Amino acid sequence: THRAMLDIYAQIDGASLSDAWHEWKEAQDTLNDLERMSTRAHEEEEYLRISLEDLQNLDPKIGEEAELSELRERVKHRESVLLGLSSALNALNADDDPVQRAWAELDKIAHQAGEGVNAALDALSRASAEIAEGHSVIQNLLIDLQDGEQNIEDIDDRLYALRMQARKHKCDCDDLPQMLEKLSDQLSKIENADEEITKQRHICTKARDEYITQAKAISAKRREVGETLNSLVQAELAPLKLEKARFVTQVDQQDEVEWNAHGMDRVRFLVSTNPGREPAAIHKIASGGEMSRFMLALKVIIAQAGSTHSFIFDEVDAGIGGATADAVGERLSRLAESKQVLVVTHAPQVAARANHHWIVRKDGDTEVTTDIVPLTTREERCEEIARMLAGADITPEARAAADKLLGAAA
Repeated sequence: THRAMLDIYAQIDGASLSDAWHEWKEAQDTLNDLERMSTRAHEEEEYLRISLEDLQNLDPKIGEEAELSELRERVKHRESVLLGLSSALNALNADDDPVQRAWAELDKIAHQAGEGVNAALDALSRASAEIAEGHSVIQNLLIDLQDGEQNIEDIDDRLYALRMQARKHKCDCDDLPQMLEKLSDQLSKIENADEEITKQRHICTKARDEYITQAKAISAKRREVGETLNSLVQAELAPLKLEKARFVTQVDQQDEVEWNAHGMDRVRFLVSTNPGREPAAIHKIASGGEMSRFMLALKVIIAQAGSTHSFIFDEVDAGIGGATADAVGERLSRLAESKQVLVVTHAPQVAARANHHWIVRKDGDTEVTTDIVPLTTREERCEEIARMLAGADITPEARAAADKLLGAAA
């Protein structure tokens, strides 16, 4: 909490520094993601290029698989038609044409057989012409079917190629055109990755520089205000019977890995309780009573600039008594001039300084209950402070001392 306490006293608003920190960290995270993605992408680049080339050569179309399947069915039936046409054409191309052979035999005897043979010759001539026309039609059909559509092997090869690529990329055949675009985009990003990383590094460096500028300005203010705080706290120590002690605000710049949204500093309040000893951490040097007085002196000063409205001290008088306890009470009273101060105390010198008193009592044999009773009159307050001074048997001298304490505090 030392850094936070110093910042309160220095009235340092760390919102802008915090924003700069988060902007830098976000820029750094983006850069790290880009670099990791670039590393993975370069490792996969050769695979992506081969996959893209395969898809570009295949040039898949949406709906092509369904169209090829339908075409395959048509071609499958076309093969049997082609077979029949070829067989018919072969039959018509046979050397032993019965029509031609019959026509040749009748032609030899036409001048001998009379007009009846001529009728037969005319019929055979018409039959030969019809056969020739049929031959022509069959031949044209065969040519059209052979040249007009793919054969079933080509269709099967195309379907196999589409489905193999779909299995490779774990998608449907209709998704292959989109996969081609995706691979192309990935390769484009790889090719532009260095440029993107360079841009992001520039953004990251700029954000870091902005953070450092603000953090250094705050560090300088912490050191400057820390010197002021040292002097003011030091002035509080003598009345608290710590005249030989020394208070030091230490502001050290940390390594970069320890920088955070509050800056680059490590702030520690150090004390030395004896001359000639180097200041060290309060919790390592100060006793319980000394710790309470150091923190009281510090909070009295910080409260003057901070926004805290209430302070609670639980046995701040631990380990002290007499004049030292009186000095603690005086400092608490001064703090109470501008802040609400609640004090739990067993020291009459401290209690006498308060404007309001409550006594806390615990009762019960089997179940403990706690009562908090306000002391509303001067007599009640005097009696309780006398009890704190004398114990169970309150003497007239104790009551007189209590009345004197209350009078001095007023």
